[in-house]
Amino acid sequence: MFGLNVEYPLLMALFIAFSDALPILGSGTVMLPWAVICRV
Repeated sequence: MFGLNVEYPLLMALFIAFSDALPILGSGTVMLPWAVICRV
């Protein structure tokens, strides 16, 4: 989507929003490993 190389942006956004709503997990649970994987 718009050059960001995300296959399912809406599904990923919903998953991140759900994990962000959980107080212990937060969005870092999804975003940090994703950033590491994309960096490699």
